[in-house]
Amino acid sequence: MPYVQLQKPKQKTLTKEFVLENPNISVQQSVEFMRKLTAVAVSTISYLRNVFPSSAFSTKKLNGTKIWLLKGSDDIPGTHTLISWIKDAFEAVRAHILKKMILVLEQPDEGITLEVYSFNFSYNFEEISCQLLSEKTGHQLLVKSKNVPENMKRAIQQLLRSVLVLVQGLKPLPTNCELSMRLEFNENVPVDFELPKFFTVVDSLDINFPPEAHTIKLGKVESKFTAIALSTKTILNKEDETENETEEDQLVQSSQPEVKTTTCFMDNDIRNTSQLLPAEARTLTENMSLVSLIEKEISCICECNNELSAVIKCCSCRTYQHKACYKLSDDQERPQHICVNCHEPNSSDKACTDVELIGNKNRKFEALYRRALVHCLTTVRVSSKTFTDLLELPKQMALKIFNKLENDGFLRPGKSPSRSVKTEHLRENAFNNYFGPSSVAQLELMDTDENALVRSSNDIEIISLKRTQNLDDDYPMGQQKRFKYASNQRQYNIQPCP
Repeated sequence: MPYVQLQKPKQKTLTKEFVLENPNISVQQSVEFMRKLTAVAVSTISYLRNVFPSSAFSTKKLNGTKIWLLKGSDDIPGTHTLISWIKDAFEAVRAHILKKMILVLEQPDEGITLEVYSFNFSYNFEEISCQLLSEKTGHQLLVKSKNVPENMKRAIQQLLRSVLVLVQGLKPLPTNCELSMRLEFNENVPVDFELPKFFTVVDSLDINFPPEAHTIKLGKVESKFTAIALSTKTILNKEDETENETEEDQLVQSSQPEVKTTTCFMDNDIRNTSQLLPAEARTLTENMSLVSLIEKEISCICECNNELSAVIKCCSCRTYQHKACYKLSDDQERPQHICVNCHEPNSSDKACTDVELIGNKNRKFEALYRRALVHCLTTVRVSSKTFTDLLELPKQMALKIFNKLENDGFLRPGKSPSRSVKTEHLRENAFNNYFGPSSVAQLELMDTDENALVRSSNDIEIISLKRTQNLDDDYPMGQQKRFKYASNQRQYNIQPCP
């Protein structure tokens, strides 16, 4: 008599959801949010780069995306080391003094840097101070929902997707490489701050790459109080470099996934990026290439080649310049922009966007001052440290710009090293004077020597910038430590699994 064999139905393994709460609730909640997000990113990079065996990770989901979280394992001591590094680094984030947390994959004995993953932290001191002030006065700033805002969810999704796309295009790590961590601090390190255990002060980050290395932006997530931006620097595969040369910074449109490379260090379940993403996110990934992530090459007269201001591409050399440096507002476009270096005096097609820059020996300072003016429109208070951080300038040049703003009447008088911006006066006068056709004549010529018209650092002491809206009281000045960089001690480097 025929019979039917009964089979026990397979039970599906439920993957737990990794919960993030709204970071806009409080400063503490924002720091905790960034710590968890950093843990996810570091764990994902560690998993995909085979730093630890798969048994060192647990699997969870974040907004429908499969993620891996590193868990401490006594059998793998390096897991405890990396977790400890991140926890210690976030003590500096809580104090709002950590600027960068950098993971370095290197071959230290050969002096070769393979890959760098840089977590850049920034702080909205106006909002932080406002909340601290409200707590003291008993007026709590209420946030209705504990859910993460949708725009932040999209930013997180984009960051994780970029990591996945990048790593699938990288070569396997050599067997003799090591993982280390570097820390870069802001200048307001308090005297009672102690370096994390196993870290030591160093003179520089000591990261050296060959010229063919690319800096790649992986994403940025901003909350009301803090923000984190992740970037990497590495040498791409030859096919990726060729693609970059032929297609520049445009997205590749293809019906097939752009990234096809699989490498021996990946598990079978992650060889295809689409397995990791919800269906609605796959289309973006399939049309995405490393080309779209490579950082713009900025070569500007201000010699401060970061992308913290709006940029425009030169039609001739294809490099980027800051719009403000060429008297263009952030929302102003120009169909035929030509930079100073590509200017040809006898060619109407190759005339510089701002011809008054040609032969102007003071153009570097003028460009930096215009960038400072643009920034002042977007903030409430500034200090010389604002421009040290924003424009990555030496202290003396930052003080020079700050003094020029004060002398031009764009800052409210006061004894505090940070001053309120006179926004209306700035809007009515600055841009007519410095962005109009006769801006060079309006801009007072200043000696190019960085020491000219600069007050002594004793007059304006660089302190922790604790800005708060509509509050001009002096801030307390305390002693500060004078170190900027730290690195874990070499004997605690982590060796990726073979």
